Amino acid sequence: MNPQQPPAYTQAPQGAYPQQQYPPQGYPQQQFPQQPYAQQPYPQQQQQPQIQYVTHQQMIQPVVAIVPSNNGSLIDGIFGPNEKMLVKQRIEPFEVVLGFETENKYDCHFSNGILACALEESNFFGRWCLGTKRPFTLHVFFKDNKREFLRLERPYKFYFEEVNVIDSITNQKLGKVKRNFTCCERVMTVYDENNVVQYKIVSPFCEFWTFHIERNEQRVGSINKKFSGFLQEMMTDADNFGVHFPSDANPKQKALLFAATFLIDFLYFESDPSENRRHNGYY
Repeated sequence: MNPQQPPAYTQAPQGAYPQQQYPPQGYPQQQFPQQPYAQQPYPQQQQQPQIQYVTHQQMIQPVVAIVPSNNGSLIDGIFGPNEKMLVKQRIEPFEVVLGFETENKYDCHFSNGILACALEESNFFGRWCLGTKRPFTLHVFFKDNKREFLRLERPYKFYFEEVNVIDSITNQKLGKVKRNFTCCERVMTVYDENNVVQYKIVSPFCEFWTFHIERNEQRVGSINKKFSGFLQEMMTDADNFGVHFPSDANPKQKALLFAATFLIDFLYFESDPSENRRHNGYY
């Protein structure tokens, strides 16, 4: 045989290798469906539920149902279910940069989720010449629909400053908050519409940021100035206050104590352009 040529393979003789049977004998025969898979009906897909998107404003501001009184007043529905709240004064960039006193603006956060705003109405000459003693009207309204429900009116007083609290819807006076003459303490008196004393607000000596709400010489609540941060405290006169209402106070009394927060801010924590200094609650 020539070594350069590959060997020639011959066909195996018939019957040399047994042919295998598939499947092997003894195994069950596989049964295939008579109808092909392509013709079988597909299972019905379940309808996907529609996704409802919620805006950021709806997440941070829950819907609170406020039922008006018989005379249409909203004071009971707003202040009745709330035991505490937070009052935050807005920072005014124009006032920070130029030093001109502008009208104060506040955001009011109630414990049950109600959001309100309070805007000061005053004139430039009163803010510049009278400073923190200036007369003003403070309008308090809902943040979403701008409906006013409370109005605070402060006349000019040299020392015995006061603020009158009026229901904006019924135009009825709820009472007033008036400053008392004291030497070492800071004291205010809360009166109802009939000039009957309801509460005393007392800030003892050396408690610069705490104002206790007292009734029958017992402390039943408080108004506290909150620390707003080093830069905000040093560079602006924007202040934050936490109000804890007495547990037995009715809605009108809570509205009066709410109004006292703004008088406290103007008397002890506002900048006075006529004196070129910022009050920090130190008498």
